[in-house]
Amino acid sequence: SQVVESRKQFGHWEIDLVLPAKMNNQRYQDTTAIMTLTERKTRFTALILVRSKKSNDMINAFKLFYERYGKAVRTITADNGSEFISWDFLEYVQKQLKIKLYYATPSS
Repeated sequence: SQVVESRKQFGHWEIDLVLPAKMNNQRYQDTTAIMTLTERKTRFTALILVRSKKSNDMINAFKLFYERYGKAVRTITADNGSEFISWDFLEYVQKQLKIKLYYATPSS
């Protein structure tokens, strides 16, 4: 959306997930991650601990963010990571919370 891209209106957030370092066999020793949400205009960043990339844990982490900052949320923009495109996560954010969820163009 042009409004989101302009960074002039408060309330548009970017969401991402910071994962732990992989072990030698390309598996994670630790399944926890950090959900980062950055408000595009002010660059204010919220960090939420996530138990795993499973949709239930992702929803619980987003619920915590929404309890704290929900009144300041207009839209969310995510990368195309599998953790943000699960049906359960989509349904919770878009249907239950009525927040428009955008996805970045791949490799942008």
